[in-house]
Amino acid sequence: MKGFTKGKGKGKKFIPTSNDKGSLRAISKEDIHKRAGDVPASIGNQDLIRKKKTLEEGLDEAIAEIKQSMKEKSEKPLPERDTPEWNEIESEVKRRVDQDFNDVRLENVQKIAGEDWYQYIETTEPRMEDVKDHFGERNMSDEEFEEAHGESEIDDAKDELRREQEEIMWGTVFEAKDGRLAELIREHADAIINDIGMRIIDLGDSEASEAYNQGVFLGVNGAGYDFYESHWIPLYRLFGWV
Repeated sequence: MKGFTKGKGKGKKFIPTSNDKGSLRAISKEDIHKRAGDVPASIGNQDLIRKKKTLEEGLDEAIAEIKQSMKEKSEKPLPERDTPEWNEIESEVKRRVDQDFNDVRLENVQKIAGEDWYQYIETTEPRMEDVKDHFGERNMSDEEFEEAHGESEIDDAKDELRREQEEIMWGTVFEAKDGRLAELIREHADAIINDIGMRIIDLGDSEASEAYNQGVFLGVNGAGYDFYESHWIPLYRLFGWV
């Protein structure tokens, strides 16, 4: 082994410079910066902190732009039904539903989650306009409506509407295949329930969730109408995907 000695007397040390496996030469700070490519040799901690902050700000701006784009797309009026533009959107949504969701029998969820499975159904506070619809008095102002029915009667109507949010008519529910979609469903739960009229089952961190990919399901309580027009297309527009 090649090398040299450093120091004197008992403090003398042998410093190797190479062996059969190649050079063992110490790597200097300049070497590290040189190998880093685009990192200047003079860069310090404050430079790195500023660079990190700039990157984070750029990422925040990019995320904000994406959210704004999704919002604008979701608010754009839909084309008329049965037009080429409508048919294109409907075709895309049908493709995405097949791609993004697993069809699961509701009885399977009930069996795995146990007799208290309904506790995993998400509910939300009914809006006043929905309570008015319940009485067939949507055109009333809030003040007129509250005066006509009183707090107790309105609370009873809200309780009934919450129970309706727990009802799932069809024996099939649709499980989100990936975590991103599951989180979007959780994030937009109020709109999905109140505006889109779908039901949400979220097994969360329960043991029952381990039997599924994500354990977050959508269900429908209705019949005799076009589910894509009423539920699926509005859902994908809510996410800003169509």
